[in-house]
Amino acid sequence: MNTVAWTRRRIQEADSEIVHLTAELDRMKRVRAALVSYVEYKEKEGRTPEGFRRTSAALFHLTDSNVSPDMGIIKAVCAVVHGAGKRRVLPTEIRDTLVESGFRKSGNLLSEIHAALRRLAERKEIAPVKVGKKTAYRSRGARMY
Repeated sequence: MNTVAWTRRRIQEADSEIVHLTAELDRMKRVRAALVSYVEYKEKEGRTPEGFRRTSAALFHLTDSNVSPDMGIIKAVCAVVHGAGKRRVLPTEIRDTLVESGFRKSGNLLSEIHAALRRLAERKEIAPVKVGKKTAYRSRGARMY
């Protein structure tokens, strides 16, 4: 392999890493903003707003998922669900996490996520859980990706 081709490949890898790190930085900025908002509210009101604990916990769990923009949809969805640990994850939360991770945006991303969730549930890798009228998903334990 000549040095020009090798150098071009390293440049492409660096560009890909920059995109991934930029998405990670943006996600961490949103987590920080949510935590600052919580602290300000707590100091002002002296109590926790309804549902905020779940929201802040969701932010922490979903940022642990190892999603990269070059993953396939099934692996990416599996990574988000398993990254949430024992927490239940709604398909819309999965979509938001994928988009925040730099995953490709498409007009039918949510329907692709539902199809991936159905396949993963059929394989017994994740478990559907009813939350009111909605269906959330949780990990069955071992990571399969």
